[in-house]
Amino acid sequence: MRKQKLIVLSMLITVLFSYPLIAIVNTPAWVAGIPLLYFYIFTTWLLCIVCILKLAEGRESSPPNNKR
Repeated sequence: MRKQKLIVLSMLITVLFSYPLIAIVNTPAWVAGIPLLYFYIFTTWLLCIVCILKLAEGRESSPPNNKR
């Protein structure tokens, strides 16, 4: 299941950094003194890293009990 989520996340990341979406935010607008394009790229990048981290940390299933 985790592998499938990572595949979907990688496809989403590809779409988020594709030319059409980058072209939409490439306008002369500013967010908190930062150009909108830079704000979009770095916040999207940060959110992708956080999502990958959460997927990598999560448990897929509980480990088996090895009582000896």
